[in-house]
Amino acid sequence: MSHPCARGGACHKVPSGFQCHCPAGWSGTTCAIDTDECESSPCAYSGTCMDLENDFECICSPPWSGKTCQIDVKSDPCSPNPCQNKAMCHSQSGDFTCTCSDVYQGKTCSELRDYCETNECQDYLVPVLVCVFRVLCLACIAVCVWWTRKKKKDRQEAGLAS
Repeated sequence: MSHPCARGGACHKVPSGFQCHCPAGWSGTTCAIDTDECESSPCAYSGTCMDLENDFECICSPPWSGKTCQIDVKSDPCSPNPCQNKAMCHSQSGDFTCTCSDVYQGKTCSELRDYCETNECQDYLVPVLVCVFRVLCLACIAVCVWWTRKKKKDRQEAGLAS
């Protein structure tokens, strides 16, 4: 009834009184003790751990970075990102690959893709030709309708004039 559990802990009756089930990051009889996430020394390579509420932050010494100072910036080929045109960089055993958009290609996605060189045009040629044919057909129909109406109007005007 008195809600003794702090920080959103769940209170349960037990024969001796109550017991709190604390949320992550909290401990103690009433969940009032902030768990020290730095106690396990999660920061590698002499990184300094800062305990936060249900979390921690590593202050890394150069050249290390990452959540636990596990990334050697000097040996990470994706830092800084060598990929161009907003491509995503992926580190792979000391090397990198870039995920290029459909428009770019090459190791760093810096070259415009030449669809005709790769024979990818074949996949697009038939739909493009069908589209062009349809547009031409619609244009022909529009011209025929306009021409027919014009001739009809000319005949009507000629019949009225005589």
